[in-house]
Amino acid sequence: MKTFEKIRALPYLALAVVTVHLMSAAPALAQQSTTIGDAAQTWTRQLTNVGKFLVAGCFLVGIGFAGVGLMKLKEAAAEQGRGQTKYSDGLWRIAVGAGLAALPAVVNMTSNSTGLGGVSITNASGF
Repeated sequence: MKTFEKIRALPYLALAVVTVHLMSAAPALAQQSTTIGDAAQTWTRQLTNVGKFLVAGCFLVGIGFAGVGLMKLKEAAAEQGRGQTKYSDGLWRIAVGAGLAALPAVVNMTSNSTGLGGVSITNASGF
């Protein structure tokens, strides 16, 4: 059960890392900016990078959910209805994992369709 507790704590860890990064970057960003436009552009770039980080994190969590779902299905099949594990436990984890793993493609498709430009993690310009 310790592994599941660690997995459940991952979003809080990611939020803490992003918060610390933004707080530590704030003084440096303020010193680099000479105009309000420069400051706004720097903050926009930082927030874009946070968005990319969250999308990439969703993808990795989705892969993890799908893997755990497959293990639950294997466990339910091995018990052949005699145990505590149900097939639905594995199936909903696989469905959630597939949705989270598809999130980067959906975000990129939506942002391109609305004219916002791609927010792909692998954007060649780095922004």
